[in-house]
Amino acid sequence: MKDLFLVVLLVSMLLMIGCDSQNDEDKTSLIHEISISNGNLVGNTNRVVIKKGQNVKLVFRSDTITKVHLHGYDIEKTVPVNDSVEIEFSANATGKFEVTSHNIDHSSHDSGHADKEPGKTDPEAHAAIFESNTLQKGDTFSYTIGKNMEGIKIPYHDHMAHDSSGTITVSSHHGKEGTVQVKITDGENTYQPKDVVIKPGGTVQWLVAKEGRVRITSGIVPSKHENGNETHDENDQEKPLFTLEVHP
Repeated sequence: MKDLFLVVLLVSMLLMIGCDSQNDEDKTSLIHEISISNGNLVGNTNRVVIKKGQNVKLVFRSDTITKVHLHGYDIEKTVPVNDSVEIEFSANATGKFEVTSHNIDHSSHDSGHADKEPGKTDPEAHAAIFESNTLQKGDTFSYTIGKNMEGIKIPYHDHMAHDSSGTITVSSHHGKEGTVQVKITDGENTYQPKDVVIKPGGTVQWLVAKEGRVRITSGIVPSKHENGNETHDENDQEKPLFTLEVHP
C-alpha cells in the first residue's frame, strides 16, 4: 500500500508540473511584427490567424507618426517616427477584426492641451485643434483653451456620428471660468450644453453618457461628394493594414 501511495503521489506531481508548463506556455505571447510606410503596410502579410485564448503582441514600426487601431477589441496606439509600439491583448473574442492606420499630421493636429495662435490655425478645419481617442460610455475627454484664443469660435462634431455637433466660443467677457462639462447623451440634444461660452484658460470636458463609440473632433463636418463619400485629405484617411482572424 505504501508503494502504491508513492506511485500515486509521483504521478500527481508529474501532472501538476505538466499543467504548470502548459499554463506557462499559454501565457507566452505570440509576437507579430508589422512595418508601416506612410500609413501603408510593408509586405504582403494582410492576414494574421490566431486561436482564441492566445496572448498576442502586435509590434508596429512606422516611418511617420501613425495611429494604429485594432477594431473589435477597440485598442489604439500611436507609433512614433522610426520607433515601435506594442499592442498586447488576450484573444478572447472570435471573428475577423480589421487593423487600420491613421496618419497624424502635426501641422494640423493638436494634442488637445497646447495653445494655438489665432490666425495660424483654421478652427473649422477637420481636427485642426483637437481630436479625442475613441471613447465609450463613462469616458471623458478634456481640452484646455489657450490664453491667446480670445474671440475664436470652435465648431466640433462626433467623428463617429456626423449629425452630432456643437460649438465653443472663447470670450473673456461672457465666458465661464474653470471647467465646463458637456454631457454626451442619446436623443436629439446630443451635447448638453450644445454651445459653450468659456474664458481663455478654461477647460471643456466631455463626458460620454450614452452607449456606442464617440470621437470628439474639432472643425466642421467634412463635406460630401455627389456619391456620398466624404472629402478628406490623404493624410487624414484611415487605411486598412491587415485582418486579424481569431479562430475557436
